Amino acid sequence: MFKKIAFYAILMMLFSFDLKEKTQIQALPFNLGETAVYSAFLGDLVVVEATVKLDAKMHQINARSCFKANSKVKTVGLVSFLGTINSSFTSYIDDNILPQKNKLNANEGKYIRNQETDFDYPKGTATVFDMDERNSKQYPFYFGTHDALSAFYAFRNINFNALKENETKEINIFAEGKISKLILKYIGKRTIKTVFGDKETLLFQPIFPEKTTNDMERDAEREVERASVRMWVLNDASHLPVKVVARGAKGTFKVELKSFKP
Repeated sequence: MFKKIAFYAILMMLFSFDLKEKTQIQALPFNLGETAVYSAFLGDLVVVEATVKLDAKMHQINARSCFKANSKVKTVGLVSFLGTINSSFTSYIDDNILPQKNKLNANEGKYIRNQETDFDYPKGTATVFDMDERNSKQYPFYFGTHDALSAFYAFRNINFNALKENETKEINIFAEGKISKLILKYIGKRTIKTVFGDKETLLFQPIFPEKTTNDMERDAEREVERASVRMWVLNDASHLPVKVVARGAKGTFKVELKSFKP
């Protein structure tokens, strides 16, 4: 249960809106070499640390200039005795803020995955290479779909000024060989305490609908009472996620920005 809660809370920091229009690199709200470190709490106890970092230089992947983003997630302290997480995820992200290639090295108890995924947009396929089983599989994939890290950076490039309270957005996420939908409902502006001091933030409610229709508003309303996750994002040019709270029957799980190097 602990690892499942940790997984979804960290995902809240990494998932975001769908970005369909080509971005202008010179205007992006993030910088090469920047590093964000998040601490996850179960109650008052720090249990997981996650680092999200952009490489200091661009890389050529599939004949495209790409950002190299890397995330590392690990358990810390005494909680390691209950079960360990020591995983990394690297994504090469092009100027559309979409993934060209990613690498997953997951070590979470009995869950172990070492995979590489190549995205072929003209063919509409994602080819997943399993390094342990030494095989590969192809899955449907289309423009506008994200992996976890491309979503994190695409989210920060959204024009939040155009959002209205209670408006919903959706994102398609490719993971585990399938595309899943995430709905985010914008709640409004809130001032909270952060590592930077008291800051105005934008509050979102992430929702993983069990069943979805073409009506996002109805899907969100149908699950709003069951949803127990909230995400706060700085209301400035960086649009940096600073806090996530997930409440459940066995307590509150919280993720907060610990440090940030622009």
